[in-house]
Amino acid sequence: MDELRKEERREKEIDKTESGVFDKRTMLTLSKLMSDKIIDYLDFPIASGKESFVFCAKDTDGKNLAVKIYPINTSIFKNMMRYVEGDPRYEHVKRDIKSIVFTWARKEFVNLKEMRKAGVRTPEPIEVRNNVLVMEYIGDEKGPAPMLKDAVLDRETAEEYFMQIIEYIKAMYRANLVHGDLSEYNILAWNGPVVIDVGQAVTLEHHYANDMLIRDLRNIVKFFNKHGIRERVEDIEQKVKSND
Repeated sequence: MDELRKEERREKEIDKTESGVFDKRTMLTLSKLMSDKIIDYLDFPIASGKESFVFCAKDTDGKNLAVKIYPINTSIFKNMMRYVEGDPRYEHVKRDIKSIVFTWARKEFVNLKEMRKAGVRTPEPIEVRNNVLVMEYIGDEKGPAPMLKDAVLDRETAEEYFMQIIEYIKAMYRANLVHGDLSEYNILAWNGPVVIDVGQAVTLEHHYANDMLIRDLRNIVKFFNKHGIRERVEDIEQKVKSND
């Protein structure tokens, strides 16, 4: 009976996902990605968030990919706007929902490229079309990599992760970027930390960039405090900004 209920819940979740994601425009975009042999087919859902759904897909060689879809009829349009407005890279974006969502997808693609170039470990971006982003799949055939919040870390590993994440924050800052939503929910644990969900990342010229940096640092410090690592946000902020 329990298994039956689980299956019913799973089917309801799939139905909910399909109805909220696969509008006609998205289906046409996915069809074009398939005809261009960038992906072969979508396999199964990996995650859903405030502004997107992520699926495991296969390329034509059978290799796993991650496909991130940003629904056009998103309910967080206004939240997206605050991360786009003030970013000099996207000053002339139209303010209708479709334009903002398409820009968000391109923004994440560009941010991934810039972060990787700076030495931050992120999924490799492969292609972006309209509201669909194709990127490297982090995980194996057993399943996707766990979020940092779900990882089991001993004290030594926690210290290694903490130091590496701080180095990534420094690298982003040197590359004129702030993640803006960095936490144990937006980092994967896969032979070291992997930074994900970078669509909201902004340049240092953004009017909220400094506030976002402080929030990122507070989130990371708070999480690793639970693992016995005691650091002050103010001290790390100074190191980030001085490139120490």
